[in-house]
Amino acid sequence: MFEEVLVRRWRNTLARTMWDFAGHGGRRFLVIAHGGPGATLRRTELRDEQLDYLLAGPSREGLIVFGPLLSEDGTDWLGTAMLVELANRTVVEALVEGSPYARARLYDDVEIHSWRFGGRPQN
Repeated sequence: MFEEVLVRRWRNTLARTMWDFAGHGGRRFLVIAHGGPGATLRRTELRDEQLDYLLAGPSREGLIVFGPLLSEDGTDWLGTAMLVELANRTVVEALVEGSPYARARLYDDVEIHSWRFGGRPQN
């Protein structure tokens, strides 16, 4: 049994799977950043800046997969999901907090979970 199950439409921005990621020996995390209501338009305006930040920034080597969480019909942006491999949780928090979406306050809530290929580890 699960405490909670979240089902969202998602677009894989990197167009690869977790199995395509070679890894560098860091810790792995699942990040679910929940977008606030009505953030779709502002997100669209910041999309290129967000992509540049993630793909050209210092943490780019640690991106396993990432992409937008979308409404059921795929028209509204509901947040961002990422699988990352970075040194520790503090580095993951800094990555998220420094992002253009976070700086523009598009996220209502951000969850960061320890993760491994195949799912989250048991606590």
